[in-house]
Amino acid sequence: MKTLAMLVLVLAACGGKKDSAPASASSSCADAAHAAAASLTASPQLADKVSGLEAVLAKHCTDDKWSSDVIACYHDANGMMAIKACRQKLPKDQADKLLADEIGVMSAAPAK
Repeated sequence: MKTLAMLVLVLAACGGKKDSAPASASSSCADAAHAAAASLTASPQLADKVSGLEAVLAKHCTDDKWSSDVIACYHDANGMMAIKACRQKLPKDQADKLLADEIGVMSAAPAK
């Protein structure tokens, strides 16, 4: 029993929150954001929103330190419904902030 308690303490000490994302996380976030946003280019009404959406996804991914599962989901997303499903994998506070920024991009007037 003492061995189990010691193991739990060691694992808890090793599993603390990391202050920064791994060096490759930014690249992975950029790749996932690009792939997800690019999946929307087939829709003419969304074509002018792709770069803004890509920037929002990359920023939230990097700043919120998304898990590799969420990054992979966005990387493999194909269309708005898939992007929505990926967003639902995030903690509620992160998903809510991301959704607000996505709505901001989607409701912005087209560039002239």
